[in-house]
Amino acid sequence: MRKGQEKILQYAHKRNYSDGCIKALSREDLTLKQLNNLLSLLYHCRNKDEKWVDIFASIDDNKLMWLIIRYMTGNNVDISAEELKQMSTKEKICSYFSQNDLICRNLFDVEAVMTIGNHEYTATLFKLANKIHDKLAEYKYVIFSIVKNIRKCLDCVSDYQDFLDGIDIETLCQNNQLDDQYMTDYIRKYARNHTVFTLKNVAGIPEDIQQINFHGYYTEITTNGFSRNVNYDLKAVYITYKPFSKVLISPDGTAKTNTWESTEKQLIFSNQTHEFITGYETKKGFRYKPAQLKELFFAISICDTDEDRQNAYSVIDFICKKYDTYIFRDLYEDFLASDGLLLPLLITETAQYKTKQELFEKHYHMSVNGNWNRKNSNLTYLILKLRPRMTNEALARAMQCKNAPKIKKVGKRRYVMTYILYETLYGIPVGNFHGDGLLSDALYEEYHNKKIKLLPQNQTINEHNARQVNQRAKTVKFRIRKDTKFRKLIKNMPENYELIKTPKRLVSEGILQKNCVAGYADIINSDKCMIYSVVFENVRHTIEIIQVNGHYKVAQCYKACNQVSNPQLLKDLKDLLHKINYNQTEKEKNK
Repeated sequence: MRKGQEKILQYAHKRNYSDGCIKALSREDLTLKQLNNLLSLLYHCRNKDEKWVDIFASIDDNKLMWLIIRYMTGNNVDISAEELKQMSTKEKICSYFSQNDLICRNLFDVEAVMTIGNHEYTATLFKLANKIHDKLAEYKYVIFSIVKNIRKCLDCVSDYQDFLDGIDIETLCQNNQLDDQYMTDYIRKYARNHTVFTLKNVAGIPEDIQQINFHGYYTEITTNGFSRNVNYDLKAVYITYKPFSKVLISPDGTAKTNTWESTEKQLIFSNQTHEFITGYETKKGFRYKPAQLKELFFAISICDTDEDRQNAYSVIDFICKKYDTYIFRDLYEDFLASDGLLLPLLITETAQYKTKQELFEKHYHMSVNGNWNRKNSNLTYLILKLRPRMTNEALARAMQCKNAPKIKKVGKRRYVMTYILYETLYGIPVGNFHGDGLLSDALYEEYHNKKIKLLPQNQTINEHNARQVNQRAKTVKFRIRKDTKFRKLIKNMPENYELIKTPKRLVSEGILQKNCVAGYADIINSDKCMIYSVVFENVRHTIEIIQVNGHYKVAQCYKACNQVSNPQLLKDLKDLLHKINYNQTEKEKNK
């Protein structure tokens, strides 16, 4: 027996491999490389009997063996020896995972079914995966991930066919790549529109408010699977709701299900308390705090039918009469027009004012001229908050805007208001506010420089690029590493693609192309990208290439002033990188 084989068997004994595994690893007809591979494969089924291991070790196709192992471990499935016989060849495994209305034609199809699992909707999900695969074959593993996450969400939906029919394949596969953001937004919207709200018990509510709740006028607002319960009369308004939380969207954009349920919120008003309060449960019992106006509006904002609207406005009218001000109705209209965006106000604070202009002047201490009562209050708030940082020209443009800003999570980062105002003014989605995209970078810079201009998109980007060139021209320093992970790329790129190797050339490219490529010096230094310049059909293009999972990929490709690149150049680039990636993979396999 060879020394290498003895070490393999010693390792197997220490890890308590079964007798069947030890026998398979004792075979003299296998090379040490094959034995090492078999050792890894058998680790996940090291407790299997001799019959099972013999069948498994007889499979010649290494990919097929790994596929079976991944299926067992990923889905926590125990395959019997008889079932394993039916998976011993490509043809048999395709037949094994085929169903009446689902035929597996190849291993890709088998992997898709393995990923999705055996459910009543497997065939439908499988068809969805194939539609995506027909458009983007190279994204097959990403497809599995998307489909698997969709599968998890289907446990929470009433009609999975309706859920799948709502997915626009064309939108999902735009620009020759999968749009993860589209999928995330779709899942989030579907979950929100199919939420079920329930009225919970009144434990922890003060006795006088409980009595009002039991004897007041009661109505239930129900639409599209939602249900909200409202109790109101001349004395009080009592609303309680529980947000749906079984579908969670993680930071990386994937969706998952969870049995966690969020704490209920209770919005209460009584003559005894003289204000609305929010009830929430703690370890020490229920606690109450003054309620935000947005919380009340959100609780009554399902208005898909005339009856729903009447119920919602009954609550608003009650508050207006109670506090002798109609500002609540005006702000509610602004809330609906803005898809849920509202000023950070307590209900009792709002009740002190008769008009929106009075609210801004007295509560926010913001002087306003003209009739601001007709303007959307959320837009007014954005303009007044950002006014100290805006140029006179930008303020004039903002004042002419008549659109209502849509909902955004502003939080503590006030610069996000700049993005919301820009989107409201031009109707151009700016991005995720984290510096991805030239427009986002430009607006972020304008905010922190206290010089918000609100110029059209191209002008904003061009001015940003010009500033970047001027600021960095004298400070740009970088050096391409000798051991760079882009060496295969550099070696195989055609001569007409110029690799930018020096700081001076990087600055000149930025000046020539009127872009902010000079700001990429630090990224090149950290070996995260390479910058190329190429003249295609007499037009210069600047190209950024990155590496993702060991493969080279085009991150950006623009003409001067960040104009859209030539589609043919993009296609040629992708084909070129595909060949370089393929050759690199083949060489690594041969090693």
